[in-house]
Amino acid sequence: MSPDDPKRATKGPREYKMTFTVTDPSIASSVTLVQLYRPHKDSLPKVKSGDVVLLRNFTVLAIRGKDYGLRTNDSSSWAIFDTENEPAQIRGPPVEYGEGETTHVDYLREWYGLLDASSREKLGSASEKMMKANSSSSK
Repeated sequence: MSPDDPKRATKGPREYKMTFTVTDPSIASSVTLVQLYRPHKDSLPKVKSGDVVLLRNFTVLAIRGKDYGLRTNDSSSWAIFDTENEPAQIRGPPVEYGEGETTHVDYLREWYGLLDASSREKLGSASEKMMKANSSSSK
């Protein structure tokens, strides 16, 4: 999904927060919530639906009414593969990736490209439900 613009967190440290969902073939019609926190808004990625996201060293968190989500910690990093045959967008902490990850990015792009309209609609619906569950558990 394409996330809303980052906003300052209302609880805890006054960092900028960005929340979005991800999926892959292993969870197919389901999604996983991702929460990114950083002191500077510019270090958060620009991500949109269809991008491939590489996440490193995230903390698993329980989400009321859903399975789990992922949240940044001090050692987290990420890369966004938004354009085919281009290097990854890395706006936050440095992250290394190699040929194995690049090959998997190509595989995920192909998988996502083959999803029909019904499958994408199910993912959109799952994403909305996850975001609602997250907003109600953070109140």
